[in-house]
Amino acid sequence: MSLNSVANLRKTFDEFNVVQNSSRKDRLTEIILGIIDSKSVQFYEIASKINRQASTDSINRNIEDFFQKTDFQYLEIFSWLIQFIPHEKVVLSIDRTEWDYGKTQINILSVIAHVGKMGVPLHFEMLDNNSGNSNWEDRIKLFSKVIETLGYHRIDYIVMDREFIGYKWLRWLKSLKIDFCVRVP
Repeated sequence: MSLNSVANLRKTFDEFNVVQNSSRKDRLTEIILGIIDSKSVQFYEIASKINRQASTDSINRNIEDFFQKTDFQYLEIFSWLIQFIPHEKVVLSIDRTEWDYGKTQINILSVIAHVGKMGVPLHFEMLDNNSGNSNWEDRIKLFSKVIETLGYHRIDYIVMDREFIGYKWLRWLKSLKIDFCVRVP
């Protein structure tokens, strides 16, 4: 990648303030270039593409530390990502995923923009409940942030599983004139 591309990438991190610290912005630039070069999101693969006077193992540990210790500004990342979405109107999907971390269940509600065959995660919220399911308030809170940044005029429609059927949620979407498609088996 050219020095001009590196400078442009670094400049966007200054404009969007994705991370606060200047050295972390440099590290994030390195990581993104490593992702592009390796065509992978595996830390070790990324580390092998970063050109520094250090071993791949050492760079891999630096990447792990970076993600453990960096306070990301997620709405800024969202604002940065949407500039790369080429379509005037986008198809969004809402999904919930459950991860087990030891004995702890982590439920994440996310919104994804679909660009061709690729999904770009735009925003997410950790669900603070024991049921694992989201409720209409969780969905409206999440989509309000998406709409504030993306604008509801850019939403073509929303795709969702039947888990997201609910009177107040669907009424809210209809009140904004946002079309939706519910997958029913």
